Amino acid sequence: MHRWKFSALAAAAVATVGLYAPNAFALALGPITVQSALGEPLRAEIDLPQITPAEADSLRVTPATPEAFRAQGMEYSPAITRVQVQLQRKPDGRTVLRVSSDRPINEPFVDLVIDANWNAGRISRSYTMLFDPPTMRRAPATVTAEPQIPAAATAPARTAPAPRPPVVARTAPVAAPSTSGDSVVVKAGETAGRIANAHRPADVSLDQMLVALLRANPDAFIQGNVNRIKAGAVLQLPSAAEASATPSGEARQILAAQSRDFNEFRRKLAGAVPAAEVAASSRAAAGKVQTQVDDQRAASTAPDKLTLSKGAVKGQKSTEEQLAQRKQANEASARVEELAKNINELNKLSAASAAAGTSPAPAATASAPGAPGVDVPVAAAPA
Repeated sequence: MHRWKFSALAAAAVATVGLYAPNAFALALGPITVQSALGEPLRAEIDLPQITPAEADSLRVTPATPEAFRAQGMEYSPAITRVQVQLQRKPDGRTVLRVSSDRPINEPFVDLVIDANWNAGRISRSYTMLFDPPTMRRAPATVTAEPQIPAAATAPARTAPAPRPPVVARTAPVAAPSTSGDSVVVKAGETAGRIANAHRPADVSLDQMLVALLRANPDAFIQGNVNRIKAGAVLQLPSAAEASATPSGEARQILAAQSRDFNEFRRKLAGAVPAAEVAASSRAAAGKVQTQVDDQRAASTAPDKLTLSKGAVKGQKSTEEQLAQRKQANEASARVEELAKNINELNKLSAASAAAGTSPAPAATASAPGAPGVDVPVAAAPA
């Protein structure tokens, strides 16, 4: 049990940027789910895959300081000063961190670094939250995706009319380590951390297995970064000897450097959104959009329609202005949607890696369903 807990923590430390926990062997910060839209007060939840009652009693969670943000390559937004974090027990038995603010979030991308302290140690993790416009939201958007519910969970309902046993999916054993020469196909939503943790030999650390996977399959990773694995790629699984060839300390340093590079890539991509908004404003100020609409109307109107009275011309211009504004809004929405799609995909790759080694987490939380509710208010981080 202790070995599994250490592996789960190692997976989260490798797959995420800015994650460290010197003395933590159980508590881990899971993915964040954003429940609010752009222009609304922040509402989000951070999953805690495993936490003991003793850890819950002493846990104190706050947003990190601006210096900690900069140290991890994250941008500190003024909105973070109003963010509060509370520990909550959900009706289904899960324990989460409730992240909220009392003021609207008006930026499409907001970085967040969380510091968690308890009696036995300390852990930190960074996130990039994506906020969709209200008109684009049909359901709560998740910044990070973790496929915790396998397809096998619904199989009993299809194969037999008898009541399905809920414990079957929870007690499914972890895949046995593969021998040398085996291969695996990367499915959509899978991460290198999850694959490495499922197939690593018993005497090989997760760091070593990830580095061995990367070196054995360089074409399966975009720009050679372990956080950017290609869906559909066929991975050749290294043997125990190949994975052990890289010392554990060296493997950890390699993955830490790759995490910093991946975080810098995400930061640059998120910074492209304000530039797109400025470009849209410049076009509107120059009147280029309206001129294009006027030309299109003129080209599609018969010549005898040009002899309209002054009153009719005014009405036509008013209609054209409305069309121009509508077109501009549609173009802006399309750009935001495309950027949102790109960032959401990157966040899926990054944060799903954080829970790579914590797939048995539901069983851990289910072991204490009768635990009393815990609500630990946390003060907002200093400006």
